[in-house]
Amino acid sequence: MSLGTVNFMAKSVMELQGWFVDIMNHLSAKNYDNGDWTPVITGMTGDPTVTAWFQRFGIECNFTIILEGTHQLEDATITLPLTPLGYGVAVIHSLTDNSTLGTAKVDVDTGVLNVKSYYIDDETAIIKGFYKVAGI
Repeated sequence: MSLGTVNFMAKSVMELQGWFVDIMNHLSAKNYDNGDWTPVITGMTGDPTVTAWFQRFGIECNFTIILEGTHQLEDATITLPLTPLGYGVAVIHSLTDNSTLGTAKVDVDTGVLNVKSYYIDDETAIIKGFYKVAGI
């Protein structure tokens, strides 16, 4: 959604009310959110340190998950910070040796990130992705 047009001929704040409401909607929780979250991961062996955060603006939610330590994901699911309304994707990359570990998809039907499989031994992996959410 884009901002409504500004009435440059307005002589009072009341005549600009619609425009100010648009700005507030863009900047409010209706359209913007960010923070940390603790994803629930099923299908994982190992006990890595997990750090995750997200940022949502409009109809897109971007997320980052860092997994530090030896672990394996096999037909794994990872919960997301916000309910998906459309499909999305993520890339999985080793920050230790700069190698690609694979991709994952956001499943709108189940509301989780699906990871087929990967294994790392004493490395740090990053999962970076995005998907569609409710927004204005």
